[in-house]
Order: sequence, then structure tokens, then C-alpha cells
Amino acid sequence: MPTMPPEANIEAGTREGPRLRLRRSRLRDLPPIVAVLAAAAAFAFLSGGYILQRATPVAVALLVGAAVWVWVVRPQRPSRLYLAALAVFAAFTLWTGASIAWSFAPDLTWHAFNMCLLYLAIAAAVGLTPARRLQLRVLGLGFVAVGAAVGVYAFAGKTVPDIVTHAHKYARLDAPVGYWNVLALLMVMGTMVAAALAARRHSPLALRVAVAAAAVPMVFAFFFSYSRGGYVALAVVLLVYFAVTTTRLASLLTLVVIVGPAAVVLWGVRGLDTVFTETTDTALRAAEGAVLLRWSLVALAVTAVLQLGLALLHRGIPWPRWSRVAAGAVVLAVVVGVTFGGGWLYVRDQGGTEWLRQQYRLFETDGDDRRDMDSPARVFSLSTGRPPLWREAVEQYRVLPARGTGAGTFFFTHERFRQTGGVVRHAHSQWLNVLSELGWIGLTLCVAAIALFVVAAFRRLARDRGDPERPLLAALQAGVIAFVVHISWDWDWDMAVAGSVFFLFAAAAAAFLTTRGNDLADARRA
Repeated sequence: MPTMPPEANIEAGTREGPRLRLRRSRLRDLPPIVAVLAAAAAFAFLSGGYILQRATPVAVALLVGAAVWVWVVRPQRPSRLYLAALAVFAAFTLWTGASIAWSFAPDLTWHAFNMCLLYLAIAAAVGLTPARRLQLRVLGLGFVAVGAAVGVYAFAGKTVPDIVTHAHKYARLDAPVGYWNVLALLMVMGTMVAAALAARRHSPLALRVAVAAAAVPMVFAFFFSYSRGGYVALAVVLLVYFAVTTTRLASLLTLVVIVGPAAVVLWGVRGLDTVFTETTDTALRAAEGAVLLRWSLVALAVTAVLQLGLALLHRGIPWPRWSRVAAGAVVLAVVVGVTFGGGWLYVRDQGGTEWLRQQYRLFETDGDDRRDMDSPARVFSLSTGRPPLWREAVEQYRVLPARGTGAGTFFFTHERFRQTGGVVRHAHSQWLNVLSELGWIGLTLCVAAIALFVVAAFRRLARDRGDPERPLLAALQAGVIAFVVHISWDWDWDMAVAGSVFFLFAAAAAAFLTTRGNDLADARRA
């Protein structure tokens, strides 16, 4: 067991108060987190868990294992809030299953029902199991390992395209997940968790360096996904993390160390056309990929060296409490200022409100031709193809407002109301998709359940701030919010890898907060 700093046993805001002897982490509480991490890794390399034939064995094994765990293992005392979240989500799952009775496609509805059962099992198994520092650290390190593996494989499509050939069709990276926007979301989550772990003052130097280096391929994979939603998720993650973490300055410097060298490399190789755009010249792509590989390895080495220096500096200099608070406030102000102030300055330079009106019209009509560009420039396009799908979902809701067409049946809604060709299976907004397929009853249950999970994951924000696990907890909380925002305009819910990670993060955060609160209460009574 790692040596804990003194403040680990002191409640937040009472650093001069009595030390409390808390219960130690138990290895027997690890299986749910390890199992979900393993399943998420498998889903990531099985087309994101979207293709039924590939994902079913993993999903069934996880579902059965979670059910047995909840039945056999005595759960902790969960919060009423988390029990309410489980109950409402169970009601949503039952409503999803009940829609088989009136579904346009019962087989698709059955698949949607099974997906909800999987998510419910994850939420129950992880959320009802005690979680302490060991469980949280294993989750963090395990997710960084999964993210690094996914990032390395995805980035290999650029660096060794003659060996890993998944990036030949498009310049955008999507493998192994199978969808570039979900790949970008996972890379954002993984990078933030890595930064939180690498910024821990009392962690071993080798671990801090290794975790920071592991995030470098995630940064490259994120960039080459060319995902607009990924950048929105990045902004959300940064805002939430720096709002709630207790290591703002260390985390910011760690992020700079991780992202900076990669950004310099990307700028330096901007002249390698086949790296950034699609091409049929495989020989040239392989040659330019080799150049990118060499420079990316340099970036990784630079990150490792800089992180080692940063960790030594961080550990060697005593930081008074007032200086940490002041630095944290400045960092938060900088992050908020850059995010919102930078956006305001950009809008002002482009023409202000009139430019915003033009952009809205482009978004509504899909009139921005940059959408079809298979290059980094597409991230500035506002044409997404989504507004027509949203209107189709609303049109179908008006026909069957209470019960919808049955879970998983948006394909038929699109066939009925579409104005153009193409095959689309999801409304590209989870809320509107549920409204179309399960009516206002289903939407109410879905929104209420997700909201309760989010609130349960954010309990005790102003308390226990001295807990050294707060930064890692903040990274999980930021990932939870990023997923909720991202599903508002995409179909992440149908990809088991994304949904599993969301429920893992939310359940683990809620379980940790509940366990921590129970342990503190028991210690005071002792």
C-alpha cells in the first residue's frame, strides 16, 4: 500500500483538526472496476461495441458477472441519491424493454434493451461496491493504459500506414473504435485522467513520468480524429476539471508538458500532405508516416524529460497553502478566460453578431462546404447533417408522443421523413432519439436517471478538499460531464465502449464519495 500524506486522514477544511483513522482499501472490492475496464478495452478493439456479433460475448460475460457480484457480495451503504438514480434508470430500462410490444422492429428494440441492461449492471456493480483510494487509482491507471493502447493503435494508422492500414480510406482516424467522434472523446478523457495522475506530488517519479508519456499518443490520436465534438468535449473537460480539482497549477503545467511537444511536432510536419489529408499514394504516405513517427517519438521523449523535471521541482519546493490557493485561482481564471474570452475575441474579429447569424444559417442548412473536407480544416465547419435528423425525430414524436416507435427504431423514422438519401440509425442526439423512439415518458425517465447519476457523482464538492484523491476524482467527474454533453449531438450511447466508460466513471465517483463519507462518519464515532 502506498504511503499516504498526512492530509489523507484529515477532513477537508480542517487541516489543523484531529487526524482520523480511516479504513484501508480492500483488494476484494476491485473486481467490478477491473472487469469493466477489461470490457471497455475489448469493446474499444471490437468496433466500439457497436457491432452486435462482435460485442455480444463480452457484453454477456460482463452482464452475468455484474449480476452475480451484486447478488453475492454484500454492498455498502449507498446514498439515497444513488439508489434513486439506479431505480429511475431501471425504470427507463424496463420501459425500453416494454417497447418491444409496440416496436416497429422488435429485434432492434431487444438489442437496445440489452444495452440498457448492460449499463444498469455496470452502474449497480461498481456503484454499490465500496471504493477507496486503491479502487480509484486502479481505475485511473487502468483507463490510462486502455487509452494509451487505443491511441497507439489509432496513431499507427498515420505513422506506419503500410503495416496498420485502417487510415487508408479517410485522413481522419477512427480505428479501433470505429467512430472518430467517440475516439476523440475517449482520448480527451484519457488525457485528463493521465494529467491528474501525473500531477500527484507524492506519486513515484517513474509513475508520473510514465503516465505523462502514455498520454502523448492520445494527444496525437485526438488531433487526427478531426472531431469538432471532440474539441467541445475538451473545453468541457478542462472547465469542469479546473473548477473542481485541488491541484490546478500542477495539472496545468502537466498538461502543457504533455500537449506542448506534440503540438510543436504537428506544426513542424505540417508540410507532409499525406499525413493530414487522404491520398492514394501509399509509398509517399509510408515515407511521410516514417517522418511523423520519428518526430512523435522525440515528442514523447521530451515529454518524459520535462515531466521528470517538473516532478522533481514539484516535490522539492514546499508550497504554502496560501500560494496553492492563489495559484489555483489564477489558473482557473486563465482557463475560463482563454475558453470564453478567446471565443469572444474570435467572434468579434469575424464580424460579431452578424457573423454568428451567418454561422447559424450554415449550421441549420448544412451549407458549409468545409464539412466534406478530409483535413484539419473541417473542424471549423458548421455543417454536420444533424438538424434534419433532429427535425425528423420531432416529427415522429408528434405522431406517437407518449410511447414512440420502440427503442432502436429511428432507422424507420429516418426512412419516413428524410428529404435526402442515406441510411441513418440514430438521431445524433440521445435526447431527441429517445423522444422519437420512447416518447415523452422515456425521455423523462432517461433525463432524470442521467441527471441523478451526475449529481451523485458530484456530491461533497465543498467538503473533504484535503483528500489527495480529489484531482483524480475531478478527472472522472469531468469525463462524466463531457459524455453527457457529447451525447446531446451524437450517438455515443449506442457504442458500448463510450457508455461503459461513462457509467464506470459516474458509479466509481459516486461510490468513492459515499465510501469516504461513511468512513469519516465511522471514524468520528470510534
